[in-house]
Amino acid sequence: MKGTLFLLAPVLLVAGGCGGRTSLEPIGPPPDAGASGSALRLVAPLSTATVTSRRPTLHWQLAGGADGAHVELCRDRACAMPLATFDADGASGAPAADLPPGVVFWHASPRLAGTTMSAVGTPTWQFTVGARSAPVDTSWGSTLDINGDGFADLAVGAPGANRVYIYFGGPAGLGPDPAVTLTGPAFVGRSGFGDAVVSAGDLNGDGFADLAVPDLGARNGSGAVFIYFGGASGPATVPDATLVSPDSVIYFAESAAGAGDVDGDGYADLVVGGSVSSIYHGRAFLFLGRASAFWPTPDAVLVGPDAANDHFGLSLGGAGDVNGDGFADVVVGSEGAHGTSGAAYLFQGGSPFDPLAPPAELVAPSGISTELLGADVAGAGDVNGDGYADVLVRGSDGAPGADNVVLVYLGGPTGLVTTAATTLEQAGGGHYERSGSTTAAADVNRDGYGDVVVGDPLRNGMTGVYSVYLGSPAGLLSAPAATLAPPTAGEGRFGEPVAGAGDVDGDAYADIAIGATDTKGGTVYVYLGSGAGAAAVPPVALTAPDGPSSGFGASLATTY
Repeated sequence: MKGTLFLLAPVLLVAGGCGGRTSLEPIGPPPDAGASGSALRLVAPLSTATVTSRRPTLHWQLAGGADGAHVELCRDRACAMPLATFDADGASGAPAADLPPGVVFWHASPRLAGTTMSAVGTPTWQFTVGARSAPVDTSWGSTLDINGDGFADLAVGAPGANRVYIYFGGPAGLGPDPAVTLTGPAFVGRSGFGDAVVSAGDLNGDGFADLAVPDLGARNGSGAVFIYFGGASGPATVPDATLVSPDSVIYFAESAAGAGDVDGDGYADLVVGGSVSSIYHGRAFLFLGRASAFWPTPDAVLVGPDAANDHFGLSLGGAGDVNGDGFADVVVGSEGAHGTSGAAYLFQGGSPFDPLAPPAELVAPSGISTELLGADVAGAGDVNGDGYADVLVRGSDGAPGADNVVLVYLGGPTGLVTTAATTLEQAGGGHYERSGSTTAAADVNRDGYGDVVVGDPLRNGMTGVYSVYLGSPAGLLSAPAATLAPPTAGEGRFGEPVAGAGDVDGDAYADIAIGATDTKGGTVYVYLGSGAGAAAVPPVALTAPDGPSSGFGASLATTY
């Protein structure tokens, strides 16, 4: 996927030299900037993440002589609706009773010798609680709650208008009009601003979700990624930071994804794809979150099979914590690996994160004919409810009218199982094109098992459909629970893109956003989750604020 964002000159990161693969050293947490001024700093679960236990273990970093913490958990950010409190010695603790499903806010104050200190407390963070507790207590992903009110928000790209629109969730769901409009920098020709929008997680540790917009056309075609920090009123309309290419021969920002916290320092991280000019030999650049808004160079570079035309990094995803060790993992697609058969690679997090550790390679199982495997990769949430995050990898056999394939790989105590557990085949859907993410995760029926949404935008003569596959104790069911066509006649490419929308109306059911990128300017439909799954009638149809040539709905950012 491709995207763009608006440039903020005071924090522009000038492209500098970047050593090759052999010069990289393992990296650890960046220095703490002490943003809160407290004797505590929250570490995990990351703000806006989804936890796998209804009594999640919360982690913080002690400083200033503190030997424990007093923790408050609430239903709202202002803590007018308290849920529980507890005191804990050391750097972690958990509530004594199950938390209710939905969004929970928390903050902590330092304790010393059994007494709560008067020092400044931490920022308020939030996490989403599911309907059941898994055997493994960890967390994954991020919900785009960019104004921190407990309702998921939706960002929609419109590259033809050079804009990204942000819609705020609320008790009635998403409103029909954008709350914030971001406009990209002016270029001669098409810049690509809005081709992709990314839910980045909480990069700076202030408790609010952040937004990243990769722009392949920025800086005269060398590319950039623009970062907008969340806040109580949403993001500012100019970016807070800009990431640029570490090397002049790299087509930077061909893709980007929230990575979670790969090094366990309490800040979300971001991975950005790029390739060497002319040979499509890819790289994935990892930028570690930190309290400051300055990223001079990538903190690590990930590489694939070291072959021309591998397209490594053209698709990226935050995998979640696939082995339950508390560190987020990253999945990178490489549709050109092994000729055109394709593959995906899973890089495991750790402290320090080691970019040189060999990744796990994911290929198609024997008997499954596919090409371009890795053209779309994504975290699947936890489809079998065991507490380990799972991964989706999509491919096609490369012929018009042929089958599309989505493979589901399960996490486990030793890491991702490299043999696919479930194969989803969409017969005759047409050759898959990589112009928008067509796989997403969401628990639409609130049973505690992750569900998967798959868009098929070329089905039915390019009208398109989307299908919902339900998770279960046995894993993802291979037959769809529902397959829906566009609700409005004349729509085209329905299901490109698709996104898990988080919970836009606060009922603790995950919702779904579906784009229809037709010539009328595009429409985004939001389907609400329920006990029966995603509703067949969309309560909200978002239409292009800038008219038919805007490309509205080309990209969506909600959860990952």
